Amino acid sequence: MANFIDSETTRKAFLGKQAHDLLQLSSAQVAVIYEARGLAIPVKVSSTLQCLDRGGPMTLAELARQLDVTHQLAAQRVSKLISLRLLKRLEDPEDGRRSQLVLTRAGNHQAQLLAECISEIAEVYSDLYQEIECDLPAKLAAAINALKHNSIGQRLATLRAERGLGEPAAPTFDIDEEDEPDDE
Repeated sequence: MANFIDSETTRKAFLGKQAHDLLQLSSAQVAVIYEARGLAIPVKVSSTLQCLDRGGPMTLAELARQLDVTHQLAAQRVSKLISLRLLKRLEDPEDGRRSQLVLTRAGNHQAQLLAECISEIAEVYSDLYQEIECDLPAKLAAAINALKHNSIGQRLATLRAERGLGEPAAPTFDIDEEDEPDDE
């Protein structure tokens, strides 16, 4: 039996699943490399550590802006780095209500290991992009930019209008008692 995603229509429609699968696969493989190189960080906080290493002390809001992520996601990543004792918060000397995020000595060491590792991984990915004949990061950035300017919903509305179809009716659901699961 063929894989569920094998049909062309399904493969095209489930872009998110394929992107997620690629993320999971590459993250798992990079995690093995990190461990072998003495990196004690999860792959998902790599960009956070690298940003703090390159950008120096910064506030959480500045970090979120630099990474182009939500404040909440940046806070989660910061919490992980603090729990690993790679990062600490220092009171902002200019504004006592804010704190600066500063790498610890161990954080600086991990950032150095990460920089060395990232450089080599970038070369490996370059080889992969040549192998698949696609500059994948450029294509992903282009797709993200295109969807920011013209959402999937807008594109679907245009497609339906071109086909002479109106807006789909909102679904209604009638649940009979027979349809409800049994309480056990």
